[in-house]
Amino acid sequence: MLPVYINEVYPDPPVNQKEWVEIINLSDLTVDLTGFTIRDSTSHHFHLDSILGPQEIKTFENPTSFINNTSADDISLVDSSGSVVDSRPSKPLPDHQSFSRQPDGSWCLTETSPNKENNKCIVPTAEAVIPANAGTYTNLEITEVLADPDDGDEWIKIYNPNSFTVNLSDWRVKDQSGNSRKITCTQVDALSTCQAFFSSGFLNNDGDTVYLLDPQKRIVTSYSYSIPPKSTSTPKPTVTKKPTVTKKPPVSSSSGLNCPPVLGITFPPIASRSSGLTIKESNSPIMIFSTILMIGGTILILSPLLFHGSKNKNK
Repeated sequence: MLPVYINEVYPDPPVNQKEWVEIINLSDLTVDLTGFTIRDSTSHHFHLDSILGPQEIKTFENPTSFINNTSADDISLVDSSGSVVDSRPSKPLPDHQSFSRQPDGSWCLTETSPNKENNKCIVPTAEAVIPANAGTYTNLEITEVLADPDDGDEWIKIYNPNSFTVNLSDWRVKDQSGNSRKITCTQVDALSTCQAFFSSGFLNNDGDTVYLLDPQKRIVTSYSYSIPPKSTSTPKPTVTKKPTVTKKPPVSSSSGLNCPPVLGITFPPIASRSSGLTIKESNSPIMIFSTILMIGGTILILSPLLFHGSKNKNK
């Protein structure tokens, strides 16, 4: 059996870092790792293809970051023939912490120590243990998601309804498929909102459920969304109706008043003036009075003529 072992596993790095697995050679011989791979429980793997000197410790980055960082996983060192040389369990961890082999062969949670002797185990204190039903931050809310921006990064908004600031260091957002990202805002003030940005491609454009995880990877809240087809709409303009104006019928210039015959003489209608004065039939007293005045005036004008004609006949 080759004296090479998995020495440290870093399964859950921040967004801008990669997962890595550290291998140690406990022998005094050089070991050729050509054809060796690191595999997870679903047979995802990457190749080592390196040389380890005697007692050398070397870290290998996972180029595709396939180690499960939301639930338990198994990490195995497999030789070129397909045989498992060493295997270690893994599970989600806070940022900057890893699983490390101790001198007695046991494993524990430590601060990361790539390419060098492992740190001692982290011993949790009573103050560091937060019950799952703690009321200090479990009521944080995801209030809005932008999964398909026209330009720039995707983002979510997190609201803090508490009367105190909540530290969001090492908090993450996870989608339904298990992909997770560390949130970019480090705290959210009391009764305020913080906006966490992600590089394009993390949030599902067709709808999904995202989960807010605390540093212990517990689900604090979730938010389900769906994205309708993009469209551009313009509000309809407001149309102001013009008031309806009812025009009065024009007064005909040919219309007039019919004068009754006087002494057997029929007079033509008297045309009304174009002053715009309209004599309505409903005003019968005015019409009668006007008619009397016109008849009287006509008699006064014609009386000399009638008297003169009568006098000539008597001669």
